[in-house]
Amino acid sequence: MNNSSVDGTATRASARPVTAAPTDEPVVLELSAVKRHFGTGDRRVQAVDGVDLSIRRGEVVALLGPNGAGKTTTLDMLLGLTEPSSGTVRVLGTTPQRATSSGSIGAVLQTGGLLGDLTVGETVRLIASLHGADALDRVDDVVARADLEHLARRRVSKCSGGEQQRVKFALAMVSDPDILVLDEPTAGMDVTARRHFWDVMRADADAGRT
Repeated sequence: MNNSSVDGTATRASARPVTAAPTDEPVVLELSAVKRHFGTGDRRVQAVDGVDLSIRRGEVVALLGPNGAGKTTTLDMLLGLTEPSSGTVRVLGTTPQRATSSGSIGAVLQTGGLLGDLTVGETVRLIASLHGADALDRVDDVVARADLEHLARRRVSKCSGGEQQRVKFALAMVSDPDILVLDEPTAGMDVTARRHFWDVMRADADAGRT
């Protein structure tokens, strides 16, 4: 991984490898001289100021920094939710938008609502159906890996914040993505659920997921 920084107005975030992939693994995420600002003139805010970052297949990388350092904005650019003001972002050799639409990159984000009237099982099957038959075949496995089997018939609106985070994790996994982007994924989870989640993440990284 290259040296990298994500600059806010007066703060800095850093990317740190938690699990390093072998150097012969291909680069799957690459940001080059990426900047992003919002507003103009006196109201201009430089949210991200010069990110150079390369991440290899199977690597686990943590993006650390205080509130306002540009972490979520950087993740939004990785997912194609916003465009950089300058610089380039490549995901699996293509644009973030193409990688996202193909299901090659999945995400568990802080924002984004769930349909409260559906059950947990209905929610996972609905999203899986958008990715085709292979994703539908993975529903039972994904529900089990997210530790949601005992909640499958519960309405989403009746789930706790931590349980809803696990539902979002299951939704991110139904396409079997090569890359998984996590924005504070364990917020609201209890200790047991948090440990289970990171056990699954480590096993996925060992299997080649980034």
